[in-house]
Amino acid sequence: MYDLVKPNGEIFASSETPWFLSESMFCWDTEGRRVMDHDRALSQVYTGEGEPEAFVAGWTLPAPVYLPLTKLQFLEHLQSAGGITDAQLVEAKAAPALGALWLKLDYASDVRRDYPTTINGLDALVALGYLTETTRAAVLDGWPT
Repeated sequence: MYDLVKPNGEIFASSETPWFLSESMFCWDTEGRRVMDHDRALSQVYTGEGEPEAFVAGWTLPAPVYLPLTKLQFLEHLQSAGGITDAQLVEAKAAPALGALWLKLDYASDVRRDYPTTINGLDALVALGYLTETTRAAVLDGWPT
């Protein structure tokens, strides 16, 4: 016998009422965030026989929720994901073309991935050669969720 349990302790399926008899199923990560939904109406139930693609096709991942970063976290993320060195960071801070970016960063309470100032700042770092298009993408793709 088994139970599928939500983080709050509520049982939403068990061997007595298997999940595939439910209308939908949700999966949570270890921190209690819902990470995957399954709508039975969108797919077949995978029984272990045949190809699982029909089963997998019914699962949808919700859009990621990107965490706001402190200014220090953003700079560290820029360095780790974007490959910018300490020397390059100091040089970029002194670059007149990036003056507005640093001024806005000084006044920001946090840095958000999809905020226009962040996107424009990353574009400026690419234009000045501190990032490449590939490392700019790595900064965005690696943004914490």
